[in-house]
Amino acid sequence: MIAAKRIYDPPSDSDGTRVLIMRLWPRGIRKSRVDVWLKELGPILPLLRAFRGGEIDWAEYTRRYLAGLARPEAQAPLAQVRAAAKAGTVTLFCGCPDESHCHRSLLRAYLLDSPRVTPERARAQATSTGAHGRCEMTKAGSKKMRAYVLIETAPGKTKAVKKELAAIEGSDSTVANLDAVTGPFDFIAVVEGPTLDAVGRLVTDEIGSIDGVTRTTTCLAVAIG
Repeated sequence: MIAAKRIYDPPSDSDGTRVLIMRLWPRGIRKSRVDVWLKELGPILPLLRAFRGGEIDWAEYTRRYLAGLARPEAQAPLAQVRAAAKAGTVTLFCGCPDESHCHRSLLRAYLLDSPRVTPERARAQATSTGAHGRCEMTKAGSKKMRAYVLIETAPGKTKAVKKELAAIEGSDSTVANLDAVTGPFDFIAVVEGPTLDAVGRLVTDEIGSIDGVTRTTTCLAVAIG
């Protein structure tokens, strides 16, 4: 399991392995509050400053951060988090107050698609356009978090997977829409929930566990302009 919290939130026994993903150590935080410090999974400082200074928007920040996960120096830290998550709960920490506009949520969503999504594929997803437009789509004024989940199925399993997808009822997130599509994927599901964590849980616990689903790619909807 992979969770995400702000480093200034009270610690909890349920945090499991506490992983700090910031380039600089947060002020006022003792070393004992963190189990592992993985600097390379934090955004590079020029990127963070550009976003906070209003030079780039959230969509561009998202694109650049995800592309940065393809860097060679990020591979060992990514593997370390994946290994820890297989053994138990991992919580990603940084100092951003707004989780919906924070790299800890982007990294969590990225890791939840692993190992099916490679860094190279994530970089391509963050920059590519196609028949369905960019992955960084506007939330259209909705207060809910929204993600577009591209789903690939095994041969002969498409109809069975469709029935399972249509029957999903998450505790706090829902499959708001489901379309069968042509191309490398078989379905695109629109998943909505109150937080990125809630959306991620539905993708991994419900969609990813369906018999016949071989690969998923999650594109987070973000506001542009």
